[in-house]
Amino acid sequence: MPNYATPKQLFGNDSNKGYTYANYVSMFADEVNPMLLSYDHYALLRDAFDVKYLLDDFLYNLYLFAQQAKTANVPFYIYLQTMGFYENVPLENYADFAWQCYTSMAFGVTGIQCFCYWTLLEEEILNNVREGIVDRDGTILPSYYIVQNVFNEIKAFEKVYMSFKWDGFKLIEGGLVENDMFRYIRDQQLEKLLGVKKITTDQDIVIGQFLDKDGYPGFMVVNQSSPFDLLDASVTLTFDSDVTFAEVFAKGEKKMVKLDDHKLTIELGSGEGYFVIPI
Repeated sequence: MPNYATPKQLFGNDSNKGYTYANYVSMFADEVNPMLLSYDHYALLRDAFDVKYLLDDFLYNLYLFAQQAKTANVPFYIYLQTMGFYENVPLENYADFAWQCYTSMAFGVTGIQCFCYWTLLEEEILNNVREGIVDRDGTILPSYYIVQNVFNEIKAFEKVYMSFKWDGFKLIEGGLVENDMFRYIRDQQLEKLLGVKKITTDQDIVIGQFLDKDGYPGFMVVNQSSPFDLLDASVTLTFDSDVTFAEVFAKGEKKMVKLDDHKLTIELGSGEGYFVIPI
């Protein structure tokens, strides 16, 4: 279950024993010994004033499962939001889904599932169920093409991404206001990324550090400004002096970039994530 589940849902008769959500994740892994770890977290919401916002503990949930999956050496999957229900909003554009996917991948997620593919048959009024990616009568809805677009991008570098293992993450704040999501996990981030001297950005970003079988790094660089704001991020990574090229997987394409003074500058659109391999 996600971290916004109630203590009763998480611990049943033991809900009054003071256990934390972190206890729940580790206890589940120890007790069940699963072949993979997976949960759902639906972070795109709208308040009573019709203002869209993100659940601020989305990154914290990702971090706890990423750490547990790393410790147990099992794959890490996640269900992401593709439908409207209750106060959760349906997808309206590329950034809404891309942000969920690439942010999850920065924490080592290797399986992404949709809630839901088919618009549920429950009463619309009761649960405010609306707009999956396929309607109740089988009609393909606009959000289908949003999801398809993002998945096609990911599929284009899937084999490369899957050849690395998640190692940790780094937060870089470049926005004008404090990022509420960052405050839960600041103390858990890596002090330094391997082979990276300096990072500059004009928006908040998260960088997942990955290692290949020989210990060489790759980085999932993701725009962490809210997808509802549609803000681009200009990011510059300055690598060590022995790095002269970077392989960049962006928007479904692979590019070999010759670095200028060991610097790589990338322009991340809202919700976007690029996988970068220094060479």
